[in-house]
Amino acid sequence: MTWLPTYIWIMQISTGLLLIGLSIPLILEKIGPNIWYGFRVRRTLEDPVVWYKANAYAGKALIGPAIAMIAFSTIFFLVPVFDPPTYATACAMVTLGSLGICVLACFRYLGQITQDT
Repeated sequence: MTWLPTYIWIMQISTGLLLIGLSIPLILEKIGPNIWYGFRVRRTLEDPVVWYKANAYAGKALIGPAIAMIAFSTIFFLVPVFDPPTYATACAMVTLGSLGICVLACFRYLGQITQDT
């Protein structure tokens, strides 16, 4: 079971870096409306102006959870007080909590730009 924290740490860092990589084209507004990639809800898919604004915001917002995943999993990994199940739970809580906040912020922003347009 000693391999579990190392495996989780590698997965957290890999996922965080992947999220950062996926965020960059959204921030730079390089991804047009599509059904596969981006902040895809009816309002963003119906209006390209809303799509680009919402996805640029979502890309920036997604950087936060990615950094949190990398930072906290590394801190938790280096602090040897966590047993493997507790480490896994702590990493999951940081990941799910930060992504949940990100999603809420994106929907809040979408409501604001919907009112502006």
